[in-house]
Amino acid sequence: MEQVPHARRGSELRFRRPFCASHVRPDKAAQIDIPTVYWRKHGKEKLNGQLYTLEGPLKESCVNSALHVTPRQTFCFFTSGWFEFCVLNQLKLGDTVNFLKRGPCGFQVTI
Repeated sequence: MEQVPHARRGSELRFRRPFCASHVRPDKAAQIDIPTVYWRKHGKEKLNGQLYTLEGPLKESCVNSALHVTPRQTFCFFTSGWFEFCVLNQLKLGDTVNFLKRGPCGFQVTI
């Protein structure tokens, strides 16, 4: 039986995002995009208006997901609640954040 390299095991359940300025804007302007490869694999309909629980390194919080469709491209984001999650978990510009799917409506988030 062929061994799967550790880095690939469960990769369909995880994604990572290096933080940029739009991810940590103050208040309601903060949002983080969900990678296209991830939402295409799991279905954009699961990321449109769904509430997700994010288990951070320090605190847990709920965030809303949103879908934005243009004629040329589709984007999925974590929006409402994202800024509060960043503050509670002391996330900042330059951090690389890892998301690991935990159940149907949750992610474990690590730095």
